[in-house]
Amino acid sequence: MVGWLGAGPRLRSPPLVINGEQMSEPLAKTEALQREVFGRFSAENDLQGDPLEAWSADEVKILWDTQVSAEKAERSYIGVTNTSPGIDGITVRLFKAGWVSLAEPVRRFYQPVRAILPAYKTTPSSTIFRDAGLPSARVALAYTRLKYGARLRFADKGHPFVNRLRETPRARNSGHSATTLQTVAQLFPRIRKLELRAPRNAPDSRTDPTGGVPKEETARRFIEWLDMVLFDDIVVYTDGSEKYENNCVQIGYGWAVFRAGLEFAAGSAFITPESHVFDAEAIGALKRLQAATKAQPGARIWIYMDSTSVIWGFKSDAPRSSQ
Repeated sequence: MVGWLGAGPRLRSPPLVINGEQMSEPLAKTEALQREVFGRFSAENDLQGDPLEAWSADEVKILWDTQVSAEKAERSYIGVTNTSPGIDGITVRLFKAGWVSLAEPVRRFYQPVRAILPAYKTTPSSTIFRDAGLPSARVALAYTRLKYGARLRFADKGHPFVNRLRETPRARNSGHSATTLQTVAQLFPRIRKLELRAPRNAPDSRTDPTGGVPKEETARRFIEWLDMVLFDDIVVYTDGSEKYENNCVQIGYGWAVFRAGLEFAAGSAFITPESHVFDAEAIGALKRLQAATKAQPGARIWIYMDSTSVIWGFKSDAPRSSQ
C-alpha cells in the first residue's frame, strides 16, 4: 500500500539541508549529494606529481625470515582466535584435520541429550545439561584439556612431542610465549616418564611342563608315583575358582594336606572380588605350605597345582600378582 499510494508524512525521511537550502524530494536530495560528494574535486585542486614516484624508482625489498621455527608455525596454525573461515582457510583446514577426533566426542555429548529431551533445540541448555547429567561445554573442555595434559606428561621419552615440551629460557618482553603444548603440559607437575622394557621371564618359562603328554597318561603316571611316596612325605593340593552369582563375582581358593594317603588338614576362603584367580591360587599355596610346615617341620613337601603362572611366580622373579 505504501508503494502504491506513496509514503505518508510519518514514514518520510527528514529533509536534507545543504548550505541553508532545505530539500525534501528524493530526486533533489540525490542530485545535491552527488554534487557535494563526488563533484568536490577537480583538476584544479589535484595533487602535483605522482606521490608513488619515489617508491617506484628503486626496487623495494621486504625483509622476512626464510626459516620458520616449529613454535612460530604452531602459534600461527593452532593459536587462531578468529573462528570465521577467512580467505586463507586456516580455520577450515584445522576443522578438517581435527574433525576425526572431534566427531565422536560431539556425538557422545549430544546423544544422551536427545534421549532425555528430544526437543532439545527449543529447550534451554542449562535444563538439558541438568536433566541429562552432563557437564557444561566449558567444564567438558577443561576436563579434556587436563586429560590431554596428563597424556603429555606420561608420554614415553622417545615420543616426538617430548622434546617440544621442554621449556626454553626466554628473555623478558621478547614477544615469545610458551606454545600450546607447553602450556597444557604445565598444568601438571613433572612426572617420571614411563619406560618401555622387555618382559622378564624365567629361562625355561616358555617350555611346556607336561612335555606334551596327554592327560590320561599323566594321571596314570601320577597314581603310580603316589604309591611310591614315602610315609613321612607330605602331599598338598590347592586350586582357585571364580564364579558369578546374583550379578556378583566370587573368587576363592581351597587346599588339602595329605600324609600317608590320609588327609589331616584342609581349608578354603574367599578373597576380594577385585582380585584374580591368580591371586587365589597364590594365597592358597601359601596357606597350605604354612599348614604343612606347622604339622611336621622338616618334612619333604610335594606341592600340586594347576596354575603354571603361580609355579613360575614362586620359582623365579616373576610378578607375585596379576594386579
